[in-house]
Amino acid sequence: MTELARFLTDAGVDASITAYMTKQLQLQIVAEFANYWTADEYEKGVADDVVSQIQSFKSGPAGKLQVARLRTAWQGAQQGTRGGQQQAGAALRAAQPAPAAPQQGFCEKTGLEAGGTSQGGALNAAQVAHLGEDTFKGGLHKPKWDSEGLHKPHTIGGKTYDTGFHYLLEAHELGGKNESGGYGGPLCADPYSKEIQDLCQVLLNEAQQDKTLCYNNFKDPCPQLTKQQVDLCKGFDYGDKTLKLPCGPLPWPAGCPHPGYVPKTNPLNGRWITLSGGQKEFIKKAIEGGMLGAAEAHKIMADTDHEKTGGMYLRINQRGDTCTVDASVAKYARAKRTWKSGHYFYEPLVSGGNLLGVWVLPEEYRKIGFFWEMDSGKCFRIERRAFQRNGLMFLRQATEVAGKISFVFYVKVSDDPESQIIPVQSRCYTALAGHDNAPDNLGNPYPCTAKDLDFPVKRDTWLDKNETEMIKQRDIVGTAFAHCCDNGFEAHDLGGKNADGGYGGPLCQDPYGDEVQRIVENLLAQSEIDRTLCYNNFKDPCPELTKEQVAMCKGFDYGDKTLKLPCGPLPWPPGFPPPVYVPKTNPLTGRWITVSGGQAAFIKEAIKSGMLGASESKKIMSDTDHEKTGGMYLRINQFGTQCTVDASIAKYARAKRTWRSGH
Repeated sequence: MTELARFLTDAGVDASITAYMTKQLQLQIVAEFANYWTADEYEKGVADDVVSQIQSFKSGPAGKLQVARLRTAWQGAQQGTRGGQQQAGAALRAAQPAPAAPQQGFCEKTGLEAGGTSQGGALNAAQVAHLGEDTFKGGLHKPKWDSEGLHKPHTIGGKTYDTGFHYLLEAHELGGKNESGGYGGPLCADPYSKEIQDLCQVLLNEAQQDKTLCYNNFKDPCPQLTKQQVDLCKGFDYGDKTLKLPCGPLPWPAGCPHPGYVPKTNPLNGRWITLSGGQKEFIKKAIEGGMLGAAEAHKIMADTDHEKTGGMYLRINQRGDTCTVDASVAKYARAKRTWKSGHYFYEPLVSGGNLLGVWVLPEEYRKIGFFWEMDSGKCFRIERRAFQRNGLMFLRQATEVAGKISFVFYVKVSDDPESQIIPVQSRCYTALAGHDNAPDNLGNPYPCTAKDLDFPVKRDTWLDKNETEMIKQRDIVGTAFAHCCDNGFEAHDLGGKNADGGYGGPLCQDPYGDEVQRIVENLLAQSEIDRTLCYNNFKDPCPELTKEQVAMCKGFDYGDKTLKLPCGPLPWPPGFPPPVYVPKTNPLTGRWITVSGGQAAFIKEAIKSGMLGASESKKIMSDTDHEKTGGMYLRINQFGTQCTVDASIAKYARAKRTWRSGH
C-alpha cells in the first residue's frame, strides 16, 4: 500500500476513490496530493476531479460524505507538507480508534464481536468504540435521537451530524468492510468499479424481463392483517417466547415454497457488498411504459439514493439450511441473527418496530421469504437468487411492496464471511399462535410446527436487556418508520393522495409532470432575485433562546395550558407584521402538493458564491432530497384569519391543527 493510500484510508476515504487517485491520477505520496490543487481549487477539485468520476458516488449522500472526507484529508496533507508529512498522517491516524488486538468471543459491554479492528472486519467493539459507551449495548444499536426526531442534528462520539438520517447513512458502513478498511476481497477487488457497475445495468435489464420470480411472479395475493388484528398486537411483549400473538396465527403468503431442501454447496456463504442496480434508468423506462406513476417513481428514487450510500452488506455463515447473517445496523437493531429455513425469526428495528419473518431455501441458489411488519400489519415478500456471471457470484434481490417490484444486487467479495456464528433462535410458537400447519391466506394448510427450535427457552433475553431503549426509540421515531420496507420509508405519502391514490386533482392532474417542472424552474429563478421577502428580506436579526433558557424548559409539561414557560416570554422576531388583516377570498383553501423547486442548482450556486459552507449545504441538500420523494402536502381549510391544516406526519406528530392569525 502506498503512502497516500494509507493516509487516505486513515482519513476514512473509500477504497475505490483511493484506487482512482493512486492509479488514474498517479498520486503516490501525501505531498503530491497536497499540491494537486491550490487552496482556491481543492473544494471543487475533490468533487469534480475525483468523487464524481466514481460511478457509485456520482450522486446522493455517500458522494457528499466522501467529498467532505477528501477535503479534510487535503487540509491535513497541507499541514503535513508545511510541518512534516509524517506528522499529518499521524494526526489523522490518531483521530481513529486504535486497532484492537485480535480476540475471540463477544464483548460484554457492547454485545458485539470482540475480535477484529477499528478499520474493518465484522461489526466489532473496536469499530464502535468512538461512538460512546451506550450506543451499542447487549448487541443492540440504540443511538440517542433528539427528542424531536431524526430530522434534528445528531451528536455522537464528539461528532455532530446534520441530521440523524446522516448518521444512519454512515452507520451502513459499520461491519461491511474488509480488515484493511475497503470493501473488496479475494473474489472481487473493487465492487464499485465501472466494469461491475456496467454489468449491474445489464443484470438489471435482464431482471426486469424475468417472469420466473417467486410467488407466481408476485401475482399471488399478498396477505395483510386487519386494523383490528394490528390493534390487538399493540403493546405485545415480543420478548416472551411463551406467548401467542393475540391476533391469531400469521398466515403464510400463498405460493410460499415448503421447507425441506438442504443446500449441498452453501453458495450463500461469504461476504456480500451491495451494488447500485441502475434503478434510475429502470424507473425512467417504467414511467415511459406506464408501469409507475410519478409518486411511486419518486419513492423508489429515494430508495435508490439510499442504496447508493455504499457499504450495505451481508455476512452469511451458511451451514445447509441454517444461516447466521450479519447486516447493516442502520435499520436492524441487531447486528447478527441465525435462522433456519421455514422457521420464523424475530427482527427488532432501530426505529422500535417489530418484524417477524421467514426465509425458505427451496433450491441450491435461491431463498424466498417474507416479513410481517407488525406495527402496520403489512407483509413484504422477497426473493434472493445467487448466480455466476463473468467469473463473479451475484445475489439478486427482488422485493415487492404494494405491487411494485424493485431490484438490488450484491456481489460476493469473499468466500469467508469473517464473522462468528451464534445459535439459532426461532419464534414459531408466537408467530403461529400455537397452531401447527397454520394455513396460507387462501386457506391452504402449510406444513409447520408451532414450536421454537430453541425450546424450552422462555424469553428473548436480548430484548429484555434493551426493552426500555426500544420503547423510547419507538416513541421518538414513531410514524416516520411505520411503513418500513426493505429499501426505504413511506411516511411522507400518508394523507396527501387523492381518493384514487394519486397526487393530481381537478386543477393540476400531474404535479410531477414535465410541464409543471419547467414552470417551477422558472419560478425558482424569479424567486432568487426577489428582494421583497419578509423580515426585510430576512436581514432583520433572528431571535434565539440562550442555552440557559433552553435548559430551564427541559421537562416542561407542554400539555398543561395553565403553565407559563419558565424561560419567560418568547420574543417576537423583529419585523413581524401585526395581525389586523382579514382575507376575503380564502386563497389558501385546498389541497397542495410539494413540487421540486430546483434547489440543488440553487445550492450549487450558493456554494460557489460563498453564501453557504459545506455543512449548511449538506443540510439543505438533505432537505432537497427529502422534498423530492413526492407526496409532501398541505390540506388547508381557510376561513378568513383561521386555518385548519393537515400536513405530513413524517415530521409532525399531529396530522391536523387549527391556528388563527397572530396567535
